[in-house]
Amino acid sequence: MAVTLIESSGVAASENFHEIQELVGQIVGKYDRAYYLKCIEEKRYPVELLTALGEADLLGLGLPESWGGVGGGLLEELAVVEALARAGIPPFAMVIGQLARMPVVAHSDGEAARRFVAATLRGDRRPCFGLTEPDAGTNAFNMRTVARPVDGGWRVSGQKTYISGADDAEQMLLVARIAAEDGTTSGRAEFVLLLVDMPVEGLTLHAQPIDVVAPCTQCTVFLDDVFVPGENAVGQPGSGTRYLFESLNHERVMTSAMACGLAHHVMVKGVEFASQRAPFGTPIGAYQSIQHSLARCKVQLEAARLMTYEAAAAYTAGREAGALSNMAKLISTEAASETVDAVIQCHGGYAFDEAADLTRFLPFVRLLKVAPINNEMVLNFVGEKLLGLPSSY
Repeated sequence: MAVTLIESSGVAASENFHEIQELVGQIVGKYDRAYYLKCIEEKRYPVELLTALGEADLLGLGLPESWGGVGGGLLEELAVVEALARAGIPPFAMVIGQLARMPVVAHSDGEAARRFVAATLRGDRRPCFGLTEPDAGTNAFNMRTVARPVDGGWRVSGQKTYISGADDAEQMLLVARIAAEDGTTSGRAEFVLLLVDMPVEGLTLHAQPIDVVAPCTQCTVFLDDVFVPGENAVGQPGSGTRYLFESLNHERVMTSAMACGLAHHVMVKGVEFASQRAPFGTPIGAYQSIQHSLARCKVQLEAARLMTYEAAAAYTAGREAGALSNMAKLISTEAASETVDAVIQCHGGYAFDEAADLTRFLPFVRLLKVAPINNEMVLNFVGEKLLGLPSSY
């Protein structure tokens, strides 16, 4: 069942956007949603899918050729993310890898950095991103993981949580607060980004029982006086905050594209079911209670998708993209959540049959309203930056 997508000027700005999506479509024709669910059942990462994407150079989009990439920019990266999501495959871990490599590429060029970036181009192993902590989610300045300078490098102690794929990573891009040589901290937090080889003495992992249908494990990471060589620092110690903020708009837009793609996948299911289900002789899609519900979700999704690609176009052109990126993240994740709910309501009891493959989307799209940033913080941004209201935090 074809569900029309409206073209945006942002997409039109990319010469090969549609060719990229067609290539992804060929790959997911072999490694489809059923394959993805089997990987989840077997508790393993979709290595074959990622390897195929890598062999087609799709994981190298947005990365300079000098780093093993194929060039392009955010629009081309979004083409891959959205196409995978429209096939029912949430590319969450891939997004994390591409996000984590941004500050590494921009501010480092050592052997450890090269290995980290190379892992994002392969399907067999991946890097992970150690940022979130139990007491420092949105407020990174409350971070308690500390790195103190020692001869030859750093000693790191602390705890990270919700670290995707840490159990299967070769390296972690770790964000830590810089401490004095005696381990104490004072004043405004300054951060350093460190590439931590894994496994390493003093680092232990605990899998978290997270109820989200995804093939990668969420882990709590404990660091007990872990040594990191000095050459594994990314850029200038103390500039970690700036490096992280440089990637925020990129992160928001990638999340938006993923939400829009997943919602489109679910919407197609809803339209197909509403066109065929006819308990009283007429397809239920003709009933306004069903038709208007799906149509309203369609309007919201198109608005979200248009804003997502306008944000990407602004980002690519070097214009201020903060407002568009944040608003796109808000409306796309809320529209995706409402779409899944509407399609489940359309299916009635059938939605809760595993064969319908609908309820599995509920926790994931709901998660996107919380991570990588909660929508309340987006509203704080809009209230302060666009409406000129007093800061609430």
